Amino acid sequence: MEGLTQLVNESLHRNGYKITLDHRRVQWSAWSECDGVFSALLLPMCPGLLVLGEEIVPMTASSGRRMLALWRILEADDLGIAMARLFAPGSNDREKLGSGRFFFRYAPMEDPVQRRTALKALERWLENASEQASGFLD
Repeated sequence: MEGLTQLVNESLHRNGYKITLDHRRVQWSAWSECDGVFSALLLPMCPGLLVLGEEIVPMTASSGRRMLALWRILEADDLGIAMARLFAPGSNDREKLGSGRFFFRYAPMEDPVQRRTALKALERWLENASEQASGFLD
């Protein structure tokens, strides 16, 4: 069954409306700690975006905050399966995920065009943030 979002988008497109996605309005879950393959059980079985961050500054009692470095942004047809694949034997990411503290958050998104659009916007943002942090701006 097609998602309601996709049906509405197709109807708008047929009637001449351009569909744009504001990636800043994506409804993200709260951050959760990666707990191996068991983390996949916390994710809904639906399409969406999955973001993983590595803890680079642990939470302190005084600030109550931690600092994460975004490590990976994934588009998935099934969020739970995407997470399980990261921990699967033979996965290139499995060793990295076992070497530190990682956290994840997700945004369910039925529409594949919206997922790709949001993914591209996040990848551009991450690339720009990396360039600014490294000082390699033109």
